[in-house]
Amino acid sequence: IASSGARVRSKEKGGGPLPGMGSVLPIEDACEAMGLPRDFTKHMPFTMDGKRKAIGNGVPLPMGRAIARAVKRVLA
Repeated sequence: IASSGARVRSKEKGGGPLPGMGSVLPIEDACEAMGLPRDFTKHMPFTMDGKRKAIGNGVPLPMGRAIARAVKRVLA
């Protein structure tokens, strides 16, 4: 999941999504893909772009839990 959905060129350079980037994933679907509730960003005081960046820059919850378990086993 790209941090801000599809990357977009500035209007001065032609605008529109970069080749191969596709369309923007709805924020609810991005939350679900990261292992979060679909309404996770509902009350965040961010713009939609800020919400996409917050979700896109995170580690998927199931992956974070798996890493934590592995580290715990190594340190035990």
